[in-house]
Amino acid sequence: MTNTATNFDPRTFYITLCWEITDDLRQKLIRFMVDKGYIGKEHRVSRQELAIQLLGKHNPLTDRKIRKAKEGTPILSTSGKSGYYLPEFQDEIDDYIKENNNRIASLQRNISQAKKITLPYQPPTTGQQPLLWERSARL
Repeated sequence: MTNTATNFDPRTFYITLCWEITDDLRQKLIRFMVDKGYIGKEHRVSRQELAIQLLGKHNPLTDRKIRKAKEGTPILSTSGKSGYYLPEFQDEIDDYIKENNNRIASLQRNISQAKKITLPYQPPTTGQQPLLWERSARL
């Protein structure tokens, strides 16, 4: 990977981008990643570390906050290796897009197959379905 834009400085780019982000946590998230050098796919940070550093602790709630905060930002991740990073080169963005397009296509195939499934049993439209032990007692 080479940086074809000789005057491109990713740190300056992302710091400038922060000014355009109105959500405080998103802005802090990107700023933290820039300040700590999590730029480029070789420099990843875990969601746990982000939660601890930005929210003071890691638990299911703070984990979810970090996952939601990264939505709509240039923060990338891949399925092959854990952690988040800001892209440094265009090929990192291209790889991310390709992986996610493949994921979307796979999900669409799964949905298409699920739509074809018809189970023989349909629950009653009114009333409550009897519990298994209630049905067994009637036999």
